[in-house]
Order: sequence, then structure tokens, then C-alpha cells
Amino acid sequence: MISYAQNFEDVMLARLFAGRKTGFYVDVGAADPINLSVTKWFYDLGWSGLNIEPNKQLFDRLVADRPRDINLDCGVGAMASEAEFLELDVGELSSFDPRVHENANKQGTTVASRVVKVVPLTDLLAEHCDGRTIDFLKIDVEGWELEVLKGLDLRRFRPTVILAEATVPQTRVESHAEWEPLLLSAGYVFVYFDGVNRFYLANEHVGLRHHFSIPPNTFDDFEVFPLVRAQTDAEARLNAMHELERNLIACKRDSAARLAIIQKMQRHWTWRLTHPSWLK
Repeated sequence: MISYAQNFEDVMLARLFAGRKTGFYVDVGAADPINLSVTKWFYDLGWSGLNIEPNKQLFDRLVADRPRDINLDCGVGAMASEAEFLELDVGELSSFDPRVHENANKQGTTVASRVVKVVPLTDLLAEHCDGRTIDFLKIDVEGWELEVLKGLDLRRFRPTVILAEATVPQTRVESHAEWEPLLLSAGYVFVYFDGVNRFYLANEHVGLRHHFSIPPNTFDDFEVFPLVRAQTDAEARLNAMHELERNLIACKRDSAARLAIIQKMQRHWTWRLTHPSWLK
């Protein structure tokens, strides 16, 4: 497989859903449809899902790249409202969390803000996914995880596995203490921490926890997308170089053939007879 995700999250999920050519995911904070995407591999397999991304540039890419998915450009929160969305130059770091603005100011980073519609995740699932089995729910909202989970009724919607970013953005400081009780009290079991995300299985699927006993490794048989892309680019450049070499050889042959014709003409008696007159 090709891993597109930031921290091999898709490898862990592919292990869990091995052999599945179809399925359904919900991606809150979907970001780019390819780079660092947890769902790209599954989409290419034939899966589909619901992507939620309020950053306009990232949302437009999702719409272009994921025609089979449901793509929404709203925010997700504890209740229906409007909230200030903070957009950074690196779109994936944008968030509703005011701490993002504070950190950006400290680092001298430019922040743009706009008011965005916020909808509880339960309402979005009821409208777009009611009656569907949700195989996995991914939450990556840069510090807004608590608000997202507050708006999710896990008695009504039971994703097989939930993975949520569990560190303060761009740090190793763990941040799950404020929101993990919502998952545990709803019948989810913590099974794995990859250094960035925490994975939880629904109690009714706890028999699958052995898939999380070890981190991604050679037996998962995967390549990382940046390397695959670099190899593809290198092959394209090499093919282009070979094409140029073939064209150069063809040009040399054509030049030699034309030179032979000219030399033959120069040896002909008419050339020797007329050459001095018209050359002048």
C-alpha cells in the first residue's frame, strides 16, 4: 500500500480493515485530499465518506479530488452556532481554537479570520450518514477536539474505531485528558497511541484490538507517498532525458544525411560549373 498520512495512521487502519475494498469514513478536519491524508488510500481502494473542512483552499481541493465523497465546508462544534475560524498560511494548522491565534502571534505568523457556520457532528451524521455503518472517524482539528466530541452522540452513531489528534498542535505535549472521558464513558476503549493520535475501539469491536499491538512495520508492506512521488518524478525526468537523447540521435542522423546530399551535389559537374556564378 501507499501511506499518505502524517504518522502512518492509514497503515494502522488498513491493517484493521485488511481485504475491505469498500467502507465508509468520516474525516473531521480532512485538510488536503492527498498530502498527509488519512483517507486517500481508502478512497483509491473504493471507499467513500464524509469530509468536513472549513478552510476554503483545502475544501476546494477536496471537491476536485473526491467527487465520490460528501464534502462539507462548515465547522464542527458542541452546538449549532457561528464561530471565528483562524486560517494560517499552512492551511492544515487552521483552527477554531483561540490558542492557535495566540501561538501564531508569538511566532509572528500571519493569521486571517472569518466567521464560519458550526454544526454539531451528530446533526451532520444524521443528515448525511444516517443508517450507514461508520468504519472509522478521524478527528484532527488543532485543539478543538473537545468541542467536536461534545457534539457527537455516540449512543446513536458508533464508529468502529475513532482516532483523534491527542497532542497540543506542533508539540509532543499530550492533550487528551480533557476529552478522553467522553469516549470512555460512551463505551470506547483506548487501544493505541502513535505519538500524535490516540485510537479507540467501540466496546463491541474490542476483539480487534490485537491489530494495534505493534506499530507499523515491514510486514505491513507499505511505501510512503513522498518517496513514491519522488520516484515517479525521477522516472518521468529519466524518460524525458531518454526521449531527448533519441531526438538528438535522430537529428544527427538527419544532419548527416543532408550533409551527404550536399556533398554529392558539390561533386556533380553542374555544381562546379554554376557554383561561382550564383554564389556571388
